[in-house]
Amino acid sequence: MLTRMPGFGGATSESLTASFVKQDLRPETAHAAERKSFPARDSAEGQEQSSAGRKLVGSEGLACIKCHVFGGKSTPGIQAMDLLRMPGRLREDWFHRYMLDPTRYRPGTRMPLSFPDGKSAVTSVYHGDANKQIDALWVYLSEGAQAKSPLGLDGESIVLKPIDRPILYRNFIEGLTPRGIAVGYPEQINVAWDANEMALRLIWKNEFIDASKHWVGRGPGNQGPLGDSPANIESTSPIALLDAIDSQWPTGTSRQRGYRFGGYRLNEAGQPTFEYRIQDCEVSDFLIPQPAGGERETIQGKKLFQRQITLVTPDTQKLGNKKVIYRLATGEIQEQSDGSYLLDGRVSIRVDGIKLRKVLIDGRAQWRGEISPNQKTVITQTIEW
Repeated sequence: MLTRMPGFGGATSESLTASFVKQDLRPETAHAAERKSFPARDSAEGQEQSSAGRKLVGSEGLACIKCHVFGGKSTPGIQAMDLLRMPGRLREDWFHRYMLDPTRYRPGTRMPLSFPDGKSAVTSVYHGDANKQIDALWVYLSEGAQAKSPLGLDGESIVLKPIDRPILYRNFIEGLTPRGIAVGYPEQINVAWDANEMALRLIWKNEFIDASKHWVGRGPGNQGPLGDSPANIESTSPIALLDAIDSQWPTGTSRQRGYRFGGYRLNEAGQPTFEYRIQDCEVSDFLIPQPAGGERETIQGKKLFQRQITLVTPDTQKLGNKKVIYRLATGEIQEQSDGSYLLDGRVSIRVDGIKLRKVLIDGRAQWRGEISPNQKTVITQTIEW
């Protein structure tokens, strides 16, 4: 191209670039200096920040996708710079300063002022804290191609939103057998229960599910969670009939081992209780989301629900030499000083109604408890993540 811009040469360009960076640094980046580093991406805090950033980028947050391209995809806006390219082209401290006051750096820009007087227009995330929100945006965009698409990017999506009552979605769900049942609760807590394994396989928070894959055309493939922070809880039923509390957990699917799914029933609020049998042992599994409050009002805040596993066990004659054993989750579990258990480093589970014992199976710790015969037992799990 014809240009009047001079060529400065390699060595000069490098020193000039360094001088530009040095000159641009400002004392108002104190927030970034105090933070020093971001949490690990797979940590609980990192996932919460990513969740908050995704919310802000989407149509129900700051709506960045209304004007910006996202990973090559766009909505009918002005097609501004691809959001996922920003961490590779911009310095984090400059991004932070620019977001607080775009017109200071680009007078006349069409970039809206999202943080007037240092306060966010979106108060549902970090209570409107501008610094925390901008940190969350950077963490989310830094995931690059791994970043989950924000809400509103796909114009053909069919987002199921539980408002007054839970929504049950029976279809092919990612990570479950073909008999998966997803439940979305108005409290923005979502679960996927597997009727083949009689197990709580998956939990996640915020948005429930996009039904377009199964409701448009022929509906092929599995659908994953639409929301954030998915966590695996169990791979198979938490109840088994064993010779001893430290026996190997049975292999094969629960159905192959003689478990029989009894369907589910809904209470007046539309919340399901899943029921199944293990020979003469009756089991019901009921999930009760806890309402948001205090710090949990923020979109990135922790979610909490209780799970009640109710067992009616037969007498010793019908059980024979078998014992009814309960196992706490599957995965890496650490016992905490407050009596709770930490699953895979980010899901806290507190158990009441049964005494747990640590057993080593193939060198790995498991927590199990024995359930007495000929009685009704209620095991309560309080799950927070």
